[in-house]
Amino acid sequence: MDETVQGGRVAGDGAPDRATQALIVLVAVLASLALLVLHQGQEWHWPWLSDSRVLFAGYTLATAPPLMLALMISRIDERRTWVVIGLTAMLLLGLSLHNGTACFPPGTGCGPVRATYIPSLVVALFILLPFLQAVRDRQPGDAWQPPYPLLFRYAWDNALALAGTALFIGVSWLILWLWAALFVLLGITVFRDLFDEVRFIYPANGLMTGFGLVLCRAQGGALRALLRLCLSLCRALLPFIAVLALLFLAVVLLQGVEPLWKTGRPASLLLWLVLGTLVLTNGVFQDGEADDPYPRWLRHVVNAGLLTMPVHAALAAYAIALRVSQHGWTVDRLTGALVAAILLLHAVLLAIAVLPGRGRWLARLQMANPLLAAFVVATVLATQSPLLDFRAITIRSQLARLERGETTAAEFDVRTFARLLGRGGRQALKSLKADPAHAGNADFKAKIDEALAADRAEQVVDRPLVAADFILIPAGAEPPEALLKAIDQDLSQKSERPHAEKPGSGGYFLEIKRQDIKFGCLYPRSHCLLTPVRLSVVDPDAEQWLVAPGPYDRRLPPLIYANSADGWQIAAHVLVQPSHLSFPEAKDLAVRGIAGVTSDWQWAQVGNVRFPVQAGRPPMLSDPSSPAFH
Repeated sequence: MDETVQGGRVAGDGAPDRATQALIVLVAVLASLALLVLHQGQEWHWPWLSDSRVLFAGYTLATAPPLMLALMISRIDERRTWVVIGLTAMLLLGLSLHNGTACFPPGTGCGPVRATYIPSLVVALFILLPFLQAVRDRQPGDAWQPPYPLLFRYAWDNALALAGTALFIGVSWLILWLWAALFVLLGITVFRDLFDEVRFIYPANGLMTGFGLVLCRAQGGALRALLRLCLSLCRALLPFIAVLALLFLAVVLLQGVEPLWKTGRPASLLLWLVLGTLVLTNGVFQDGEADDPYPRWLRHVVNAGLLTMPVHAALAAYAIALRVSQHGWTVDRLTGALVAAILLLHAVLLAIAVLPGRGRWLARLQMANPLLAAFVVATVLATQSPLLDFRAITIRSQLARLERGETTAAEFDVRTFARLLGRGGRQALKSLKADPAHAGNADFKAKIDEALAADRAEQVVDRPLVAADFILIPAGAEPPEALLKAIDQDLSQKSERPHAEKPGSGGYFLEIKRQDIKFGCLYPRSHCLLTPVRLSVVDPDAEQWLVAPGPYDRRLPPLIYANSADGWQIAAHVLVQPSHLSFPEAKDLAVRGIAGVTSDWQWAQVGNVRFPVQAGRPPMLSDPSSPAFH
């Protein structure tokens, strides 16, 4: 493959110099430290991280721009690279704030929002990066549309660099795990404990990522040898998938489309067929400069298979349209429709490229592929903005069906609105409940209340804890009322301390730095655990109960209460990081009971793992300056 030159730079010959290599490693480490701060801040419930918009913006800016910079920059003084990355970061900031708003406050449907946001950014930025690299290299007098071979080389260089870095990280962790395991054989657990700490994991991943990217970008020749192997595989596989497409279409023409609709998933399978064919075809086409890869007879077979791609993509689009006509738009159907539209457009352009003409085989793709890539980037990013918000479209579609009577109130999926459509879905449910048209439908309003109550953000935590807020073991156990009051009082503490100097006041002011930690016990279907125990570290004659946190509160360790002359008090606690003791393990701890030794320490047996238990209150409940409060 001949090298392509633009603006004095050879495509793919952008290995960073030593100073830039050090910068790449430094940027990767700083990004990992930023991710560590976000992680720890959530565990310690810092107030400024209680806003989903801050979280979305923080995670986005700590990952995407640093990674793009590490893949792009070759010299520290490349001003255009810094400008391009800065502009991209500003765009990503706006998109992250929009998506963070959709699930504010945290936990209110953030999972479904992230499920579309993250893949969309990954796809869009990966396609966009070669164009940004071409902008970096553009010189006065160059054409505005970068040469197709240049984009091809940059795209594959980026893909191979990322794949090589992922392999480097994986092998590095295997060595660290072997390191820890070997020393455990000698009874030395310090390395195992160290490698399990998030304060080690994040910086270590940053170092590995930085070194991996530097190594992979410096070994462009070796990566290109691997690329040639991948492209050779594409050349061998394309005829097979072309024959598959021809045979499948022939059977559909003979049997009709009814068997397709009975499968329940024709669209996804057809789209995978089209996507696989397009990937292999572009792998064979490469940068458009290679010779014809097939003899004439085999090329005709491949061409025939490629000409069927618009039909397969159209069948997938039709299947999606049928579902939309029956049930309206949803986020999944909108995503499927967008994928089908992109692949259909690509299939049509590919079919046009197959038609006879001057030049090399499929030469028209050199013009079509960059335009289509730009369209994909713009469309995918628009779906994560108010311009083409799939959640908003879904809400309007489903509400319109309800208003037109196409969906009854009994059939209306309130759970999807409450759990999958973010903040807008919950606001729509509240509007429906207040709508006079549904004033007499008590069942519908009760269903809305139930759906909203299932959301953690809708819970009212400002009430005392009761026995129903706990999973009781054994079932039917009756904890004393005085114990419940003591637990409620301990878990409802607030921290007040001098925080900052108020401008113009000449002194300090008090600020509430955290909210109740008892809210974990109030989540529906995730209550805290409460069970009677008997510990040697506590007065054996005193009644004792174990309180373990629910799965959504990773800050609170399991607590042991004992009834003394001064009433119910925390007598001991499990000495373990809350994030290291999952709720099933805490439940197992209570079921199995605790085998202790006569000392200030004793052990809680959980399966084959023992956790130490220490007398006294945990620091987070006895020290107001503990990070858990802030």
